[in-house]
Amino acid sequence: MPAIATPEEIQQIVKGMSERMLTYLRFYAKNPQGSIARTNLGNGGGTHGALVRRGLAGQGADGRGYRGYFLAPLGWAVVEHLTGSHRPADTGRRALDEALNEAYGADLPADETPAEVDVRTLYAPRERVRVAPQSWDAFNKVYVPQPEYVGEIVHYTRNGQYRVRELHHDTTCDYDAKTELFKLPTIDDVVDAPHDFYDAGNRKHEGLPASHVRKVVSNLRFQKKPFRQDEHGAICVEDRRYVPQRPAEEAPFQPGDRIVCADGITRTFKAMAPHIPGEPARVIVEGGGAQWIAEDCRPARTPAAEGSLPEDATHPDVVAAREALAGLAVATMTDHHDVHEPEGDEQLVRGYLIEPRGHGRVAVYWLESGKTIRRDTFLHGAALDCLADRFQRRGWRVERMLRSSVCVFAHRPSADAEAPAELPAPQQPEEDGIAAGPHRIANTGENIDGPYSAYAFACSRCDKHATYSDFWNGRVRCTRSAEREWAQERAEGLLNDVTFKGASTFEINDGDRVEQRPRAGAVQYLTLLLLNGCAHSWYTAELRMSTKHDRHIASIKPVTVQEQHDRAEAERPAEADRIRTERAEEARAHIDKVEAQALATNQVIAERAAALLNEAGHTEHTEGHYGYRIRVNHLAVGLYAVDEEGQEYTGHTLDTFLDGYTATLEGAGWYVEYSKTGYHGSCLAILPNDVEEAVREGKSRREAAEQGGVSGPGESPANPLDTVDFGEPRCVHGFYERPEDRTNPVKACERKHPNQSAGVFSDEGCMDAFDCAVQASDEAHRLNKEEEHPADDPLYMWALICTEHEEQRADACEDCAEEPQDEEDEEEAE
Repeated sequence: MPAIATPEEIQQIVKGMSERMLTYLRFYAKNPQGSIARTNLGNGGGTHGALVRRGLAGQGADGRGYRGYFLAPLGWAVVEHLTGSHRPADTGRRALDEALNEAYGADLPADETPAEVDVRTLYAPRERVRVAPQSWDAFNKVYVPQPEYVGEIVHYTRNGQYRVRELHHDTTCDYDAKTELFKLPTIDDVVDAPHDFYDAGNRKHEGLPASHVRKVVSNLRFQKKPFRQDEHGAICVEDRRYVPQRPAEEAPFQPGDRIVCADGITRTFKAMAPHIPGEPARVIVEGGGAQWIAEDCRPARTPAAEGSLPEDATHPDVVAAREALAGLAVATMTDHHDVHEPEGDEQLVRGYLIEPRGHGRVAVYWLESGKTIRRDTFLHGAALDCLADRFQRRGWRVERMLRSSVCVFAHRPSADAEAPAELPAPQQPEEDGIAAGPHRIANTGENIDGPYSAYAFACSRCDKHATYSDFWNGRVRCTRSAEREWAQERAEGLLNDVTFKGASTFEINDGDRVEQRPRAGAVQYLTLLLLNGCAHSWYTAELRMSTKHDRHIASIKPVTVQEQHDRAEAERPAEADRIRTERAEEARAHIDKVEAQALATNQVIAERAAALLNEAGHTEHTEGHYGYRIRVNHLAVGLYAVDEEGQEYTGHTLDTFLDGYTATLEGAGWYVEYSKTGYHGSCLAILPNDVEEAVREGKSRREAAEQGGVSGPGESPANPLDTVDFGEPRCVHGFYERPEDRTNPVKACERKHPNQSAGVFSDEGCMDAFDCAVQASDEAHRLNKEEEHPADDPLYMWALICTEHEEQRADACEDCAEEPQDEEDEEEAE
């Protein structure tokens, strides 16, 4: 039997033991029970705990099944080294090795012994961990779980152990308790997917964005509250869970599988229905909505293919035909599909079906309600003509069809055959069709208003159906992007006229003022007029724009190089003064408008928060009564807990009140972002999908106040924002990012620590601080404009402020770089 340890190793162990530990070890060796001597010295603290941690004693059971602590083989080796007495033989009882194996499992073979893990690789100094303590119940001889708390790794000892500093001032733990450490999730651990929010097992909200959950995690870490992330990626704190939505690949079935539902009917699987905790899984089937699944259901994996039978899906002629018919409706086929008498879900199939006939020849059928149709079939028979037309446009040779034909016979073009010159293949199949203004239309083969009426055309851009004349005359609007593209194309064509060609600057006279714009600015201005339905007419070297009722709007004409130079020289000083004044006024007006809008929006948020708290039974502070108080300015909505005299609570009392308020608001999908002063001030953040509604209501109230009227929270705004494009990035505080801003303040607002601020910096240091990075960016931009500093070399810049040292940038904090090491770290390094 190999030695437990070498004499040199035993000597090192003895040097690291105190005199009290050596006395205890000799006492254990003199116990009459010999090698299975039981120790009655507590649950692992003090001297006894030190022996257990060094592997000199361990827990096991004797022949009677009595559990206790016994000297380990390494402990007997140390005793033998100290006293010279050998380990006594076991008489009538199991040996210590067997008892330890029963308590901790059998020993692994030598080649399967797990490698030792260095604790330093698991946790780093100053890393926050979730501590799960357990205290020893000596009467029942069991470990009792204690309340979890958040700790911080502060020091590693020489033998690989660590110390944990408790961060929360309210939690306490027994001295003899054993602890288990778990990593505390960070914002980077949040699954990048929408989350569902559950409170006590009940789903309260669906589709919360990942940025919202990251903010919740950031707040929990700031509050030093213990929470965890389960094996499914859900963030769990007390009875609340933020569960990431399950991706489609986790579905037990695949689209097209034939499954048996709870009513005994076999249907085709499409997707999994949203999961409801505590209820069986449901599926979405073709033609039947959501259905329960039969018990022990096994999917019948019927192979399916689009546009052909499964065995023909890889045939080269079929692949080529599908490329030629790209964009048309395709039928999903299985081997058991009967195109003459379809049953069940087969009757929902619609589209083309391709059959290879050899030597580059294919037969293409059209299915309606799962059945093939003839060419003379009322309404749907024209689909075969559409298929033939598409093949001809792609260079295929199509055989002549009869009235009774049920398919189109087409011959694949040879590799060296050229496409017909009069019918070139389009470069963009997704926009195939005739150009009709912004539309790209194609004949559907169906009548628009019943038999013998005009053909219906379909636009591949906006998916609208109308007659050819309606599309061409502009009576049908296309998508906004297509309309803008068409208007810009027309504007560029007008400015490329023979009279205007080659001009780089244009003079625009709208009746109120005359200004010169470069070609790009003139195109943009003309595009806006055309997009709003203005008409154009030509005069001598001048383009005039007017409304549909012939009201003159503006005139555009080119400017020669000499005219540009003369006018610029004459207007240079006055223009510079005017531009400087206008920019200063616009900047100030913009800031005033943003602050007024933010204040109105925050007032709406405050009213909704008060309604939620009152509904949950919390009381608002009044004279002589304690409760919550909400303060509002244009920066944030603050939530406070105050006593009967109106003084803010502090310490444990404040924690108790604010925890109750926070739980209520988080149950409604909100979250609380704590300010730099910790619990003494907190900012409410509304659900992301409700921000737009709050902004609209706030703007309605602000406009009503400016006009001298009063608009209630339930009234419709006088000027609704339904037509406003909210496409610009907006931060979690509800502020929009400037279109030309490239510093990403919105992302900084989302990622920054809850108690971190954004500051405006110059060469002299921090000039101002804001809770919102977008506001800091706007303030830096305003100061640069006032100082007439160029954008490529700004005098004022914004950055996040270091959380440890105020007036310092977080990304370049000089104090953090010069901080000395802790004394304990220096000792450890020595």
